[in-house]
Amino acid sequence: MNTRSIFDATAMATAVLLGGCANSGAVHGTGGAAASSSHGATTGTSSAGTGGAGTGGAGTGGAGTSSAGTGGGAVGSTSAATTTATSGSASSSSSSTGGGSPCAGKIGQYCGASLGLDAATLYSCNDDMPMVSKTCSAGCVTHGTGADACACPSGDGLYCGQVVGGDATTLYNCNGGVLTVDAKCVGACQVKPAGQSDTCGTCPSGNGLYCGSGIGMDASTLFNCNGGVLSVAQQCPSPCHVNPPGQSDTCGSCPSGNGAYCGATLGMDPNKLYDCNNGNLTVTQACPSTCHVAPAGQSDYCTGNGQLSCSSLQWWNTALTYGPYQLQNGGQTWWDTDLAVGAGTPIQLRHDSKLVQAPVQAWGWQPRFLDMATGDTFQLLHMKPQAQYTTALGTVYPAGTIVGLSGGDTGDTGYPTYSTGSHLCVETLATWQSAFPQGNDACH
Repeated sequence: MNTRSIFDATAMATAVLLGGCANSGAVHGTGGAAASSSHGATTGTSSAGTGGAGTGGAGTGGAGTSSAGTGGGAVGSTSAATTTATSGSASSSSSSTGGGSPCAGKIGQYCGASLGLDAATLYSCNDDMPMVSKTCSAGCVTHGTGADACACPSGDGLYCGQVVGGDATTLYNCNGGVLTVDAKCVGACQVKPAGQSDTCGTCPSGNGLYCGSGIGMDASTLFNCNGGVLSVAQQCPSPCHVNPPGQSDTCGSCPSGNGAYCGATLGMDPNKLYDCNNGNLTVTQACPSTCHVAPAGQSDYCTGNGQLSCSSLQWWNTALTYGPYQLQNGGQTWWDTDLAVGAGTPIQLRHDSKLVQAPVQAWGWQPRFLDMATGDTFQLLHMKPQAQYTTALGTVYPAGTIVGLSGGDTGDTGYPTYSTGSHLCVETLATWQSAFPQGNDACH
């Protein structure tokens, strides 16, 4: 999400194939330098000036090694003496404009066969010369629209993250080279022989309830472990209590005694009101907009009517760390924008918005909305899968509703494979400035 380069094949593979919010950006102009921020990789690349010089390129009348066009300059590594020029034309390099390139008019990941190149290689295109993304040991799968992928190592099935370049504590479903999260494992995922589906391991003391602190997860969460697969059983209102081996762990007591609590106080859905009884939580009401946290000793209650909460970040005014930049995700072209938002930040809806999709991807939960005020479609990436507060597809959630919590700093939100750290990634079909113009909205 942060360091990007138009020639960073790894970043392009991440952003285009897997929808991660870091990818490449092309910078062209007289004497311009290529951008250098992308998902987890920082590399120097060549810049393109007027008359363009790529890696080892030749400009007007240029000859020799690593020559640059008018105003162009090479940054990072330069090529050996492989470039010659006659009457101003380069014999073994091409202009950065992509004319005549197999990638002309293409952005994303493409199998070599579709480019007239090596069929067992996946290439990254950015309307420019193709760059090798990876060699596909099991062949390359053509999906079209820049979303081609290397085939799953032993055919479609379940794979541990360490086998497919993902989080080692996560079990992924690989289908045509496309990865989706299947399960979160206790500890490292167990790799099986080729031809067999990988599996999560076993629970430390058999199936049952475990505090997150005992299994390397969130210490305030009580998890159900079944066959090594974890699911959230309950967010604890106070530190989770670890019991002796063989006994299920339990949540502690209520923060200020038994009573009504907003989810935000309990680490639960902030849009709901809960009854806490000796550490056991039940939902009593789904608030139409926001839940009001009362002083200690007083019961919380629902309030508001589709208005923004002044206590929640108006993230559309937050500084951009990258973008906007166009990429392919799920067969559509999106404007991808990264915002300087810390992990665990509640993300509220700016306007009444209809939930269209809500998949959990290898890079985290990815809810997609239709903004009912503007008609624009947008989706949020790298959200925490354990904090999904808007899950009813087709529901129009009012402005001010907390969608979930931002991430980007944990394995289940894409770190370090698809994200270099905490932030909020927003993808829009319309331009970023049009979908989310800056401005301080009225709140209560």
